Amino acid sequence: MVGNDIVDLNLAQRNAWRQKRFLDKVLVPSEQEALKNSSDPARLLWVFWSMKESAYKLHFRKHLHRALNPTRFTCFLEGDIEPGFEGELRGRVEVGEQVYRTNSKIFKNYVHTTATQNTSRALMAIDEVTAESSNEIRQKTIHNLVRSFSYANGLDSLQLNFIKDKNGLPFLTHEPTGHSHACSISHHGRYGAFAIAW
Repeated sequence: MVGNDIVDLNLAQRNAWRQKRFLDKVLVPSEQEALKNSSDPARLLWVFWSMKESAYKLHFRKHLHRALNPTRFTCFLEGDIEPGFEGELRGRVEVGEQVYRTNSKIFKNYVHTTATQNTSRALMAIDEVTAESSNEIRQKTIHNLVRSFSYANGLDSLQLNFIKDKNGLPFLTHEPTGHSHACSISHHGRYGAFAIAW
């Protein structure tokens, strides 16, 4: 299973890390302390946010309890974000007894995080898409998910369908075999991203 989230840093509020009321709603004290000590608190905030969102999607998939309370999800990073840093940071998110592994790809314009369980493999991609509406961005992201998964697995993309089950959970299904693969899509601003476990 997998969850993902993407944040368009050009759209995200740059000064949110200075708003105490907002921080109290989304970050635990250790995360707020990390922001205070960070040389790039604005980007670190949105890394934490994307970690929590991706873990929430995975957690919901496992427990089917739809109640996002960001302060129930505690983030731990294996490294720091320096000004201008671009690259990957691994981490984990803990909620109760559950631990989800995260991989955050941090670039100048966006942050994309995937959350997996310990042994899951995931195919991930980020696409900058330009469209007039979030629905068009969503459709392009789904199209790219189907195309990428079919290419990676030697499948005919016309035999793959993106569906949501009765709980609103997304899957990619292969018509001839009936096999389903849990997936996650997200979009924000100009960016769409997906992750799929197999």
